Amino acid sequence: MTGGIWTSLRDSARRSPDSLVLLSDQRAVTFGTLAADADVMAGRLISLDIRAGDRVALAAGNTYQWIVAYFAILRAGAVPVLLNTRWSAEELAHALKVTGATVVLFEPQVRTRDIATILTTAVARSSSVDTLVSLGDTAPAGAVLLLDVAPGAREPVAAELDRRIAAVRPADVAEMVFTSGSTGFPKAAVLRHDGVLANVTACTRRLRLGPGDRWCSGLPFFHIGGHVWGLLGCVLRGATLVQLAAFSAEAALTAIERYRCTLHFAVATMMYDELRFGVDRFDVSSLRVCSAGADPELRRAVRAAYRVPTILSMWGLSEAHGNVSLTGPPDTLWVQDNTFGLPHPGTEVVAVGPDTDRRLPPGEEGQLLVRGGCVFNGYYGDATATSASIDDEGWLHTGDTGAVLASGHIVYTGRLGEKIRVGGENVSVTEVEAVLTTHPQVEQCYAVGVPDPRLEEVPIAFVRAERGTAPDVTELRAYASTTLADFKMPRRIVLVDDFPRGAAGRVSKSELRAWGRELWPEPNADNNEVDTWQPVN
Repeated sequence: MTGGIWTSLRDSARRSPDSLVLLSDQRAVTFGTLAADADVMAGRLISLDIRAGDRVALAAGNTYQWIVAYFAILRAGAVPVLLNTRWSAEELAHALKVTGATVVLFEPQVRTRDIATILTTAVARSSSVDTLVSLGDTAPAGAVLLLDVAPGAREPVAAELDRRIAAVRPADVAEMVFTSGSTGFPKAAVLRHDGVLANVTACTRRLRLGPGDRWCSGLPFFHIGGHVWGLLGCVLRGATLVQLAAFSAEAALTAIERYRCTLHFAVATMMYDELRFGVDRFDVSSLRVCSAGADPELRRAVRAAYRVPTILSMWGLSEAHGNVSLTGPPDTLWVQDNTFGLPHPGTEVVAVGPDTDRRLPPGEEGQLLVRGGCVFNGYYGDATATSASIDDEGWLHTGDTGAVLASGHIVYTGRLGEKIRVGGENVSVTEVEAVLTTHPQVEQCYAVGVPDPRLEEVPIAFVRAERGTAPDVTELRAYASTTLADFKMPRRIVLVDDFPRGAAGRVSKSELRAWGRELWPEPNADNNEVDTWQPVN
């Protein structure tokens, strides 16, 4: 099949032009309107000299403009590069440089963040970007206002767009999303059209998604959970996406009640917030599927509070085009409460020993490896990281720990190495270490993740000062905040005389995690507090 992801919208618009694809407090949009708006914007992109295969970055909030821009980039035969709007200017500059994006489409303001100013700074540090294009009503100096770009003569533009779509093949690059690896800045994962469509097809089949369903989501569109499982799932199956502009427990529960949503997808932190806010204050009886995280207790609590027959828990990663397995309506209550379901068709999953890569027997915990058509192309411009991630036999080393049961069901238990999960965001503790180590008064820094009752994990950084200096932890925090996104910021910066070490003299991160667990969380503590602390010998 040619045309790739765009064809899912085109076909749904032809079948059901008047059916709703998007529903929110701001607007109600039909499939026909979305396809037409994307066509118009794609014509404007051609007028900006965007060519087939160009990498076009997108930095916007959970708005209709993001959706139109995403499909317009695809319609023009280009490759969306999906930027996290919570990143710092330095992180954005790195993303633009590594992907070679030549054009950036952006909304000037995303919630409280001045994206226009942050992007202008980022572009000044990136050599690849030629054009900044505002999707809003205003544009900063040096940027183009998309509304001022003429789409050109209708028929020639339509013919050119159709030629570009006809040239798209299933194995072509569809988009680039960013994932925090174990070292350095986030890496650009290269995803294919066939990989994205296969993932959303398998996911929506397992969930029995179809016309009449309404999918409530508060996840950001720049994450796979927001635009693949939510947006593309609804587009492919003719369902309606009820998208929150920004998540809050009250906004989510209000939307479920007001729009009679049938599926609700959120990360564990969001579900904890909703349970604490009070689900019983709302009518959520329309739900048939509700998501929960890895904790079986949370799954049971969600089932009891929402009174849903199906708990959706999924395991996966961006490098596998999204989820690898998930629970759905066909699964028993035990499977829903204790596993992450069966792997999707054509996907192999094994658990191997951490040092030997020896395949482990059913039920034994090790690193989870994945093989099949779901495996991504690699990290753009980073052959070393790609070869470290995908071995010679095609196995993707996920860095996740878990087991494969005799029944084939997947159990996820945690993360290997240097990546932690903070409120649904992957964070590299090595990146936190690298940023703090550049401070002139910091000799060494080691960061670890510790459990948090709301966010799953949070980073804590332990710092040894340069000889003769006495860094101020508040100033260190301000220094780190100029480079790190807010969710990556260590919840404590702890000054130590030395680090715990193992028998071989290496710093023991397991002991640092134990120190961190003593520090976090504390009753009534300020979550942004920094501290000076020495362990008790």
